[in-house]
Formats: sequence, structure tokens, C-alpha cells
Amino acid sequence: IIRADVDEAIWDSVVPKQVYTALRQMGYEVNLNGKYIAVRLLGRERFTRLKTLGNNYTEEAIQRRVMANPLSVRSTKSLLGPQKKKLAYQLRGNIHNSKKITGLQALYLHYCYRMGILPKNPLPKRVHPLLKADLLKMDAVIKETRFLCKHNISKSTELITFKAKRLSEMTRLEKERTKLNNRLRRAADPDEVQQIKESRTAMTLQISEIRWDLKHVSGIEKRSGIIAEKLRIIADMRRREVAQQGKKLASNKRDYGR
Repeated sequence: IIRADVDEAIWDSVVPKQVYTALRQMGYEVNLNGKYIAVRLLGRERFTRLKTLGNNYTEEAIQRRVMANPLSVRSTKSLLGPQKKKLAYQLRGNIHNSKKITGLQALYLHYCYRMGILPKNPLPKRVHPLLKADLLKMDAVIKETRFLCKHNISKSTELITFKAKRLSEMTRLEKERTKLNNRLRRAADPDEVQQIKESRTAMTLQISEIRWDLKHVSGIEKRSGIIAEKLRIIADMRRREVAQQGKKLASNKRDYGR
């Protein structure tokens, strides 16, 4: 992930300093004061030295790669942006309806938007680095989002209630299936045996469906807090960025007034 972001920053830069500015805008902390340049995502414990990413990521190599970009290409890169093939994922519903949704549904829908799963105009320029690792779990996120919307679950208490009901239902079905198995061992009539087997198969399918629901519930319980924290960090970073831009603009106006 870091290597791909550095490549993109180099691609978008005209001079070497812009590489590190671009990385900061992507959500990285950049340490230029040590012997080796190092970066880390906000929320991560350790920095990563760029030179450990390979020979093409030392300070000298980054400078060469930036300056090796043809001037004619560099002048248009910032306008065109990186030309990458985008994967499309679909979720039912309308993104505009998410404004009326609160709680867990709103959290997951906003998360899907930030990851580029849900469309919206204008589309985010890039997936935030804090969320890129989560792209590997995209299928699970989509399923959990659909699950929340399907069952209209917004509050944690609603999720807990749903879980309790499904657990109770699964316990009941498992007891009934045990009774069917006991009947099957005693049954001698072929028609009765067939009927019991069909009932048992249908019951097993219901239990399997409940287990999938409980799997989604477990995933949401584990993931929702992490999602909320990541989105909070991204929002805080954006607010700081806007505040810094405002201060810079005000400073430029004062200098111009003089």
C-alpha cells in the first residue's frame, strides 16, 4: 500500500518536495529529519523507512524518478490524474437516501462511500490510506452493509436484540432437528422416512441461514467500532487541513494588503 501511494505521489509531482506534500495529503506523517525519510499512517505505531521499500524508493531514487518525468507529461499529470482501472461494486438503494439513515446503517454506507464502493458525485479522488487495507475485506463489508439495510438495523441495541432472537430460534430448530433424527432412527415406513428427511433438510437450511446472520452480526460488532474510529481520524485530518488552508489564505491576504 505504501509503495503504491509513493508511486502515485511521484507520478503527480513536478519537483521532489511535492512527493512528500502529496503523501501528507494522503494521510501520512512524513519524517524528513532523520537520516532516512520515513512515513507512517496516522494511527499506526511505527514509521516505515522509504528505502526499505526497494531501491527505487531511496531519497536519491525518488529525486531521479521525479526529474525523469518528461516536462510535457508532468504538465498534464495533475489534470489527468493516474489512469487506473476501477472496479465497480453495486449495492441496492440510492446514496441520497443515506442522509435519512442514522446509526450503524449510516456508518456502513458512509464507509462504503469512502472506500469507493458506493457512487456519489463527485467521486473521491482516491481511497484514503487508512482504508486501503480494508479493501481486502470489501466483500465482507458489502455483505454486512446489505445485512443492516435488509433488517433495518441502525442501533447497537437493535443488533443485540436481533442476535438474541436468532440464537433463540437456532436453539429451537436444533432441538427439533434432534427429535427428527430420533424419529428417523425408529421409522420403518419408507414414506415416513422420506418425509422426515425432507423436514430435516429444510430445518438444516434454516439453521444455516441463521448462522450466516450471526456471522454478519459478529463481524459488525467487531468492525463497527474500528470503522467509526477510522472515519473520525479522517474527518479530523480533513478539518485540520481546511483550517491550515484558511490560515494560509488569510496570511496571503494580509501580505497582499501591505
